[in-house]
Amino acid sequence: MAQTTHAGSSEDARLAYQITTTDAWVDMSGYAITATFDSWDRATGQVNTLEGDEAIAGFGKLSLTGMTVTAVYSDGDTTDAVEALAGAFVGTGGTKCLLQYCPQGTGSAKLCVETETDAKMDSFTFPDFDAGDGTTLSFSFHVKTKGFNYAAHG
Repeated sequence: MAQTTHAGSSEDARLAYQITTTDAWVDMSGYAITATFDSWDRATGQVNTLEGDEAIAGFGKLSLTGMTVTAVYSDGDTTDAVEALAGAFVGTGGTKCLLQYCPQGTGSAKLCVETETDAKMDSFTFPDFDAGDGTTLSFSFHVKTKGFNYAAHG
């Protein structure tokens, strides 16, 4: 296999969220610090028979997966990500929170990874602090989904 000529870095990446499936994507790249995907696992099983030395492998369903996002805490911008996301998290019964991650930007041919439309926040953490530390405050949240879609942007 030949070496790739289209490798990229997170320099052009974009991370966006949607609180409901009818809202437009809200670009939170100016807040996003890190995003980490959960492992996406498939149930497996095995059975041994009298014949042979190796088990027979069986494959089952995919488990839920998700993504953890850490972002800059900001209080006073026109649209604060923390305010929108915290409000969605505490909504009665939970609120959908879809994520769209475009590793190499949003050009028409660039690929993006999106949560399924069932995605919901299942944890939210307000910023910790240390009065002796000059680190910018950050918050984090986790979204759980049945899976991710991988398709061209736009």
